[in-house]
Amino acid sequence: MPHKFKNKNLWWERKDLRYRDSRLIAAGQDLQALVESSGTPIFVYNAGRMLDKLTHLSDALQRKNIKFKIFYALKANRFLPLITNLRLSGRCGVDVCSPTELLLARQVGFLEADITYTGTSVADDDIDLLKRHPRVRVNCDAISTIRRLGAQCPGRSIGIRINPQQGAGYHDGLHYSGEKATKFGIY
Repeated sequence: MPHKFKNKNLWWERKDLRYRDSRLIAAGQDLQALVESSGTPIFVYNAGRMLDKLTHLSDALQRKNIKFKIFYALKANRFLPLITNLRLSGRCGVDVCSPTELLLARQVGFLEADITYTGTSVADDDIDLLKRHPRVRVNCDAISTIRRLGAQCPGRSIGIRINPQQGAGYHDGLHYSGEKATKFGIY
């Protein structure tokens, strides 16, 4: 759709996402030309923007002398070139929520120490896989997971995901904890 405000920038425009000559340009690419050559649907990612934001967050935390480690939630986007780029940056680890995601993170080169596993309804097969990856950080959200992981991996450090029975969300239908039972966290 042509840009109808010739002399006025739109609120969302920036150097890497803007109109030029009535064409939408993202990361230096003419999106209409990409659609014409590739068809639809088409997904366009700007790895440079992601790395800029990651660097911005890292730098802000460092300026405050905060000890931190950033973990990208792999379930947000599993596009291989994107997560490979994140891995090559060396600026973050990944949080995975399934055996498939754990193996994908390892395949693109994330070290075990750079992976957190935050699964829900963890099966015995998942625990067998975690046993083979002893340096992966595991967050448990059920007593049964803690018992089974403890039996298979005695002495392993874990994180515990709790439900404080206080809920908040964007609207009444979206609460991840609170008085009602949820699949997230130990009460």
